[in-house]
Amino acid sequence: MEENEENEARQLIQEPLKGSAVQIDDAEVKSIINIAGRLPYFLQAVAERWLDNKEDGKAAIFESVVEQLSSDDNQVQKTWASYWKRLSIEEQSILREVAQGNGHPGGSRKDQRKLICYGFVAEHEGVLKIDSLLFKQWILNH
Repeated sequence: MEENEENEARQLIQEPLKGSAVQIDDAEVKSIINIAGRLPYFLQAVAERWLDNKEDGKAAIFESVVEQLSSDDNQVQKTWASYWKRLSIEEQSILREVAQGNGHPGGSRKDQRKLICYGFVAEHEGVLKIDSLLFKQWILNH
């Protein structure tokens, strides 16, 4: 994630917490971004669940949030499924390869760029990676 994207993500996570007794530190923000990726809906959904867990005094927040948001009946998972249905077979194939650890998948460069623009993958030094732990898990499980 580029620096200005990370700053925007940080604002989306921390802005709703202004005035709250519970705050989220930089390490927690990075964990939320790791789980959610860079799409605003997912950032805010994960941050909300993170804050709920923190307010409840849970110790293993990272694992708890991932587990809670990984169930198929969760709205986050339903949203990933909805996005998936709108992708072409070629785009789905690229995402499957990247989720399985192939940072240099087949498929056209045009389709790869579209997935980057959609915010589903990030490219670092020519290597593609899924931008969200939750989405990566969803792809590997479906």
